[in-house]
Amino acid sequence: MTWGHASSSDLFHWKHEPIAINPTKGGTDASGCWSGTTVLDTDGTPTMIYTGVRSESIISVDYSHTANVMLPRFADISHSTKHYADNS
Repeated sequence: MTWGHASSSDLFHWKHEPIAINPTKGGTDASGCWSGTTVLDTDGTPTMIYTGVRSESIISVDYSHTANVMLPRFADISHSTKHYADNS
């Protein structure tokens, strides 16, 4: 599960942008990037807060997956993000 991204200057015509958030192979969101939001940090940096899931199987009989709060910050306003160090 990834986060898509689209932009619009008039909320009528939309442009598809590159994927905003991808799961990190072997990371705490390896099985998917789920619900969340984007806010401005106290210094004005766009920051995403979302649920990252890691499990052996996204559908597990014993529900043995782990949900983590993920906190990537934009390194710049383009499409580059940096994950919060404590999420590793």
